[in-house]
Amino acid sequence: MLDNEKQYVYKAEVKKKIMNKLMLEKLQEYVGHTISVLVEGGEVFTGKLKLFDDDILVFEDIIDSRGNKGIELMVTANNVLWMILED
Repeated sequence: MLDNEKQYVYKAEVKKKIMNKLMLEKLQEYVGHTISVLVEGGEVFTGKLKLFDDDILVFEDIIDSRGNKGIELMVTANNVLWMILED
């Protein structure tokens, strides 16, 4: 690997760690609040953020964009395209 390629990979890893830190801080604030998320595949879900870790988000009292209801949704953080704090 060339030096400039190594620098690019390193910068991407540092940026990912910074983004993860910010995301984890915001998610901590969002626990117990109603959140809407768009997941890969184009479906929007709204529910209360119950808990999370570095990889998984768990929501409860879920409603999807078609009005279907569910008790709980577990989604990998990598599959979430955007998130909106609703309350």
